[in-house]
Amino acid sequence: MIKDDNDALLGLGDIDGGATAKLAVNYQAQDFGMAVSLGHDLVGDREGTTLNSSVRYGFDLGSARTRLTLGASSTWADGNYMENIFGITSTQAGRSNLGYRVYEADAGIKDVGASLSLRHFLTRNVGITTRLGYAQLLGDAVDSPIVDGKGDAGQFSSLFAISYRW
Repeated sequence: MIKDDNDALLGLGDIDGGATAKLAVNYQAQDFGMAVSLGHDLVGDREGTTLNSSVRYGFDLGSARTRLTLGASSTWADGNYMENIFGITSTQAGRSNLGYRVYEADAGIKDVGASLSLRHFLTRNVGITTRLGYAQLLGDAVDSPIVDGKGDAGQFSSLFAISYRW
């Protein structure tokens, strides 16, 4: 459960975790790849559907053991998802600590992003991957009083992973 520990979220309620079903298609042709995934929340508070698309280009750095990948992505979200994450009902507006106005978020492009990944195999089987990403909220997501007032339209992410391949 996501709690309203941030003062900007006081009075807006909590978003319970849940389960999401995802259908994905991934295509790779040498150094170029693309993917599309459709996600739908099965249980929890989000009750929405998202469609993510991405393209990537990767190339070896000196040897096949080290690979750099550049990526770009976008996410479309339906009205239920946008309303549940970025909208503010009249009840929430009345309870909000910061006096937010009622806000209805409609379906649309939620964000676009870029990423940079570096993968290196330490041995034939063990590899490490680091990834830095940035996503920019758009449309009704960025116009939400939650984001516009106290939030940040730019969303950074990072990843460090250790992998094993057979």
